[in-house]
Amino acid sequence: MQKCVLSFVFLTGLMLYLTGCDNSTITVSSPPVISSPPISVTMRASLLADGGVLQVHNLDAKRLSCTLFASYPKTRETVDYEFILEPNKTKEIGILECNWGFAEGGSGWIKVQGYGRKLNFEILPSNRVSSNFSF
Repeated sequence: MQKCVLSFVFLTGLMLYLTGCDNSTITVSSPPVISSPPISVTMRASLLADGGVLQVHNLDAKRLSCTLFASYPKTRETVDYEFILEPNKTKEIGILECNWGFAEGGSGWIKVQGYGRKLNFEILPSNRVSSNFSF
């Protein structure tokens, strides 16, 4: 029995020596911060069709890859649209860009690649838009 315990202690010590155990602590990194994308939205009236044009503003100095989803519950129609937001620029999205006129009662979201939150929006009367961020 003593031989077995001595062998175990010797092998454990040898393993620690060979693997470089040096009393350092193991650090566990915290999960990444899930941040909101640097975008905002406004609306304007469409000149070509009923409804409005969604204006998506890039508030950052880097290019953003975005996906938009919108729906209109009265007709049960939906649209998906992928677009690029150039640094510190505004992209207008409407009938010409994705064959969609944003109308009162419609809603949707914009997801930006690399960000954990998405921007939800709802179209209000008089071409106004309400927005908030969620997961």
